[in-house]
Amino acid sequence: MTTTPLIDRMPPHSIEAEEAVLGSVLIDPEAIFRVSSFLKDDDFYIVKNQWVWETCIQLHERREPIDFVTVTRELEARGQLDEIGGPAYISQLINVVPTAIHAEGYGRIVERMAVRRRLLSAASEIAKLAYEESDEIDSTVDAAEQALFSVSQRRAARDMVRCSFSSINSADTRAACASRSRAAGFLSRPPSTVMKLGQKPSRQEVSLLQRL
Repeated sequence: MTTTPLIDRMPPHSIEAEEAVLGSVLIDPEAIFRVSSFLKDDDFYIVKNQWVWETCIQLHERREPIDFVTVTRELEARGQLDEIGGPAYISQLINVVPTAIHAEGYGRIVERMAVRRRLLSAASEIAKLAYEESDEIDSTVDAAEQALFSVSQRRAARDMVRCSFSSINSADTRAACASRSRAAGFLSRPPSTVMKLGQKPSRQEVSLLQRL
């Protein structure tokens, strides 16, 4: 069995998922509530899809309609409409999916691909650090840990945001949110900052535990 060398492989991405989540929001603007809490513009691999998502978010934040007319007008004002392929590309996105019911699922695919790309970027950075033999090994290890931590920290932060947007009426959901908060606050810290056994917690840590 042969494998393609990593250097010859495209970074992980899904054009279909990116277009599907954008199309979902264009045909049903309410879908943006289900994906904007975890999906960010730099999660999109295709630049023109980043621009369309940024435009949808800006319209949403200004409480303006999100549709063919408003999106094309906003992109034109930003000088990006021609770059993405004109109004025809927005029409194409609208016709990608028949319904917005799976918008969150499409968004999760885009998010997962973005995490994989960040992991590859962190791995590349760690490899460069490892080859710098003139650097102290302790500082090299710390820098490598921080490169990987930046990926996990971003995911943990999004988990907390999702909890803030979710209904927490049930005990099960409250427990899930508490678990995510613990992971975000403690488990995803760099190894050098994890609280040692017997160490007095800080005021911030006490406050977090009390809220849980």
